[in-house]
Amino acid sequence: MSAACTSGGSSGSPGTCRRDGKVRAIGASHTPVSGIVEAQWVAERRGLARFHTEQPAYSILNRGIERELLPVTQRFGMGTLVWGPLLTGHGKPVDALAFTPDGRTLATGGEDRTTVLWDLDVERTAARICARTDPALLAADWATYFPDRPFRSPCPGPGSLIRTGR
Repeated sequence: MSAACTSGGSSGSPGTCRRDGKVRAIGASHTPVSGIVEAQWVAERRGLARFHTEQPAYSILNRGIERELLPVTQRFGMGTLVWGPLLTGHGKPVDALAFTPDGRTLATGGEDRTTVLWDLDVERTAARICARTDPALLAADWATYFPDRPFRSPCPGPGSLIRTGR
């Protein structure tokens, strides 16, 4: 942003860039709820440009933002641009991967100099996902993500995390 906002005489602040027509809206990514509240409060108190969007990670298995983040962004009139990471576990992009000879494990290496081993056994992986999914997957959520398929429990058996209502 600094290169685009400092050219042509702008001071580089988000408010100045918006006034100059170089930026339409400003936002943040991966900001904790407390940081969003503080940023909105400081912007209002000091007459600064406010964040208009937040970009959290979100997927059918990672729905934690529904409890606190989404209500806060809604209260402040902010948009939410979610993204769904696939190989979470690395702090930086993945630049190497390999399968074990038996095909049961995927090893990924990231720019953060970490290696993560991924269990590819569908039954074991499904059991771990069902044990960790919170909040539970609802029939209404199923309809959102799989509208052409009839609802079926991805976590069958006693103690299933599936509920049919909200």
